[in-house]
Amino acid sequence: TRVLSAAGQAAWSSSRRASSGSLRNATAVQREKIVVIGGMMSQSEADRVKNLEVLDTRSGKWEAVQATKETRIYGGAAVLGGYLYVCGGCGNTCVRYHPAGESHGRWSRVSMPPLRQPLHGCAVVALDRHLYVLGGLDLSTREVCKSVQRLDPSGKGGGAFEWVAPGMRERRRSHAAVALQHRIYVCGGCDKGFELEPDADLSVACSAGVFSPAA
Repeated sequence: TRVLSAAGQAAWSSSRRASSGSLRNATAVQREKIVVIGGMMSQSEADRVKNLEVLDTRSGKWEAVQATKETRIYGGAAVLGGYLYVCGGCGNTCVRYHPAGESHGRWSRVSMPPLRQPLHGCAVVALDRHLYVLGGLDLSTREVCKSVQRLDPSGKGGGAFEWVAPGMRERRRSHAAVALQHRIYVCGGCDKGFELEPDADLSVACSAGVFSPAA
């Protein structure tokens, strides 16, 4: 679905997906195109998909570009320096895609340094030449994190993800994050695992935070 603006008013218009659709996928914007990666076809994790689909916002048409190597649910994605980065959702992996061969229907794929922990439901943001991964559910401990880690894809800093201190004030997974004016804004989410515990702090879902990374 997309938002169109006409005569100063916003209007919704349907745009059909190339596949039969998925949920719990990762999304990002790449060169005026919306990219959707992975997800699942139903509530069953057995129905995970390996799709990489692209919506051309100018034509309104979806294209199934290619199958991904991994299945991912609750992953995160962001675009930095013209490259699409996809993190988590199937462990601690991070991969980079580039549509250099888009005319041939293929995107190049490169494995990047792994995350510091295997994550589901993390948020990924590109800011000031760095890739930030915020929060998520640590699959090794089954605990929701408030950690922040970042990668300099140029290879500086050892070419590995590093912890960024301080972390977020609240533990969050399945939240949203965006970069604006050299800050990261984090909204919503939950502080418990995917099986909602009775003591879950639902106020986290109504909260937002601003993170100013050090230079």
